[in-house]
Amino acid sequence: MAAPSVPAEGDGDIPHVLPSVFPPRLVLTDDQRHMEAVLAAGIAVEFIRVAAPSDSRVTARYAASAVDNSRLLCAGSPRLHLSLLRGQLKWLRSLEPGSSELGW
Repeated sequence: MAAPSVPAEGDGDIPHVLPSVFPPRLVLTDDQRHMEAVLAAGIAVEFIRVAAPSDSRVTARYAASAVDNSRLLCAGSPRLHLSLLRGQLKWLRSLEPGSSELGW
């Protein structure tokens, strides 16, 4: 069995500077942080209304994932982050209790 070939100089080298896989850091003011908490609480309340989970940890996980996903998608923009959370809350409010649209 032959040993695997060694790439020529420069072929297949791993770059020394890898691109960042982390999104830009989201920095919120105190007012924005307060609004984020209010929207997260509203998302949790609406999730309870629509899904009626039997375990409060499910509700907490859903609200936390909504906030985390919004933080990832907003690319460091507090305005977009809060807008995404408002949109999530508005969408949840439009659902009927027991709706299958939720998918949770």
